[in-house]
Amino acid sequence: MNHALFPVRPDKERGDSSGARASSDERGLDEDLGEFEEPEEAKVSKPARDPLAPTQAEREAHEATHLPFRSWCAECVGGRRDNPPHTKRAPEEHQVAEVMLDYAFVRRQGETETMTVLLAKDRDSRAMRAWTMRHKGVSLEEAAQRAAEGIKAFGHASKILIKVDNEPALKSLREEVIKKLELGAIPVAPPAKESESNGAMENGVKFFKGMLRVHLMALERKINGYIPSAHPLMTWLVECVADITTKYLQSSDGKTGYQRLYGKQVHEEGLEFGEKVMCRLKRTHEMNVVLDARWKTGYWLGRTWGSISNRIATGSREVVEARAVHRVPLRERWDLDGLNRILATPWQWVVPEDGAAEEAVIIAPR
Repeated sequence: MNHALFPVRPDKERGDSSGARASSDERGLDEDLGEFEEPEEAKVSKPARDPLAPTQAEREAHEATHLPFRSWCAECVGGRRDNPPHTKRAPEEHQVAEVMLDYAFVRRQGETETMTVLLAKDRDSRAMRAWTMRHKGVSLEEAAQRAAEGIKAFGHASKILIKVDNEPALKSLREEVIKKLELGAIPVAPPAKESESNGAMENGVKFFKGMLRVHLMALERKINGYIPSAHPLMTWLVECVADITTKYLQSSDGKTGYQRLYGKQVHEEGLEFGEKVMCRLKRTHEMNVVLDARWKTGYWLGRTWGSISNRIATGSREVVEARAVHRVPLRERWDLDGLNRILATPWQWVVPEDGAAEEAVIIAPR
């Protein structure tokens, strides 16, 4: 024990040659301080860098140009220094899974209303999901339900972290999502007005928008048409792009989000969004009796996220799932009129014939 911190009265020194025992008061003091005598361990904090003071000659030479940047120069720091870099965590530090949420708002040039897209990205697997919101703007209940379903599809079996920006709409969404998760979640938010702290999601949104433009431009070139953002095809394309990104985008380790989640490679035939295909109908109890065709023509709208089930628009008012598809010849593959008639959406796979569908949006020929 350091006696410099706890001086002993001269008449009570414990180092005397008499070997007399310390008084009961001193023994009580030792017992109270016993916990401080045990060796303690603590994580050492990283000290901030100390800028070394320059000589007067160095300062005068620097002030003529202020080049290069010097940390000891108040003007250099005030005018040029950036925020500290956001360090990456080692994989072993990711003890708790984290899911990031964000909104993306898109529209075509000349349109006044925007399409609201909700994105969810899993930090460790880097898998991504995306949904078009049914109503214009932000619908909290709808978005929370979609996000909760997406988080469960990432396969997390314990409490997770949910990270969003500091926008009020995203904070409200996070709280609503936490209520819907049975295992609970821990809210995480970046520092105020520091969107770079959520850089992984920012990059994900940027990449998603780029891929959405790419597939939209490819489809429009094939059908020689212009697709408004309000057309039902766009709602299917949003989910298709997220599925493609998860299955085929490789990271620096050569793995895709799908491979990290499911532990296997993707084994499926590559098809293009919107192309005409033939799909095998689901088996019925009278399949071996009737003589009707077992394959039906439709339009390929991507696959159900994370699976091999194909989404096929078999008519203007119905979308079905089919495992087996057959490609048609190239000269028959692209049909603007057929795509134009599609009314079904991811939230309404079968549109009733009573006219309850939303007002149709027309694909304009180029």
